[in-house]
Amino acid sequence: MGLKYNREYEAIIDELASAVSKIDHLNKFIDMDQEIWDNLSNQQQKRYTKTISNDIFYALGEVDKITIGEATIKHNTGKHMIKVNIEDEFIKLINLT
Repeated sequence: MGLKYNREYEAIIDELASAVSKIDHLNKFIDMDQEIWDNLSNQQQKRYTKTISNDIFYALGEVDKITIGEATIKHNTGKHMIKVNIEDEFIKLINLT
């Protein structure tokens, strides 16, 4: 199905990556050891986070909610937004239009 959006795709992914980067143990989402993740440069971690964000974006076209560790990423189809929460704390609301 895919998500409908009117904004520039890269801008959406950059916002999503910024929110996703706050998730503890994000490396587990891609089955990477913590030690390996910790030894990556900041630039490498950002590239992985952006790739993960692309995957999340496309997955949200099929499901309304994704859970990564303590984080919940939801797509609100009626409002064309993505909401990121970590535990019960609101982190980011990303407008798709």
